[in-house]
Amino acid sequence: MTDCDRTPLYFDGELSPGDEPAVLDHLAGCTRCQAELGDWMGIEVALSRSRAAAGVTEARTRRRVRWSIGAGVAAAAAAAAIAVLVLRGQPAPSPIALAETRSLEARVTASAFDRHRPYRVERGAPAREVLPLGVLVDLERRGDSAGLVAAHLLAGDLARAGGVLDALPASPQRDSDRAAAALAAGDPLAALAQADAAIAVDPALAPALWNRALALDALELPMVAAAALDDVAARGEPGWSDEARSRAAALRVPFAVRARELAAYRAAATAMLGGGPVLDAALARRHPGLARRDLYRALAAAGSSEEVHALAPLAIALEQAAGDDRLRNMVRGSERRDFAVRRGLGDRYRALIAGKLDRAAQDALVADLDRAGPAVTDLLVGALLEAPPTAATVVRLRRAAATGDAWIAVEAARRDAVLRRAAGDTT
Repeated sequence: MTDCDRTPLYFDGELSPGDEPAVLDHLAGCTRCQAELGDWMGIEVALSRSRAAAGVTEARTRRRVRWSIGAGVAAAAAAAAIAVLVLRGQPAPSPIALAETRSLEARVTASAFDRHRPYRVERGAPAREVLPLGVLVDLERRGDSAGLVAAHLLAGDLARAGGVLDALPASPQRDSDRAAAALAAGDPLAALAQADAAIAVDPALAPALWNRALALDALELPMVAAAALDDVAARGEPGWSDEARSRAAALRVPFAVRARELAAYRAAATAMLGGGPVLDAALARRHPGLARRDLYRALAAAGSSEEVHALAPLAIALEQAAGDDRLRNMVRGSERRDFAVRRGLGDRYRALIAGKLDRAAQDALVADLDRAGPAVTDLLVGALLEAPPTAATVVRLRRAAATGDAWIAVEAARRDAVLRRAAGDTT
């Protein structure tokens, strides 16, 4: 098979990587193949326009990213790209002409491709940026493997990028570019592993730090990702530091909102437990787990039937969220307590939930509640829920949950899990 016969195979992406350099050298000096290449590219352009006009999406099995110049580019651009091949031996333009915005979110290690550009992908548009043929030919002739990887990733040709990466010796730069390829392929776990491998050898490799942050974000670890972006921002790289700072701030916004909401909830709950207004129903529905815990606390700490009755609206709101009537029944039962028996113990329980008892005082309260009998069972359960987890505590909470209270059962299971992990049980 002649070099001329191999040229169309390379255009279709069917040539083995080992044969590509010889074909590129041949193409640079063969006017016949250059002319045929122009025809093929013109046909590609026409077909692309035809498919776009018909609204047809065709699954292509052949990769022509290296040669395709897109449906919106005139055929004359193909001839201009071929002309670069004729100028064999001349250096490629520097810097490489790139679009004003980037479609690849990750960073590559090739310096010519790593200058900062705003990240922007049009909705519904493919995330690709195809470079002129001459740029790719020159990168390959000069043996610029990192540049070829970057060009293929920009064009969305992950297969060709992967082929180049597989042929490279181990290095932090290769691992960082593999992380970029994994991110483009939608595999953030692999991207994180590759970025970590690069950083382990070269902790200052900026593209690897960036790609690690993107992987953490994609793995839904936003606060860890924000901290990683802080490291990038601290480097002071033009453009990249500003984008890292902006991304980190955006990742923290939901948590800042959540923190403000929790602060507002805690303030309201503290006021209620101190004898103030009952929690607002809407606030309780936004924090149902916390509100249920604090309803239990308020019921146990209540010093009169009137205080218990005032908690009924909160119980109703939580029941509507949970779909049961257990809480209203609990309120009704609590209204019939002997509050005289509970008074002194109730004061100590309020001190417990306010964080005013040391460990010895907590243990003494649990012992006194245990001796007081069934009249203060709810106070005993409440005190056990505030105590550090022990095997005995888990047994008692499970016994209390046997009445059908799923929330207490969950709390017992949670404490049991803590004890198991502490004992080295990872099952």
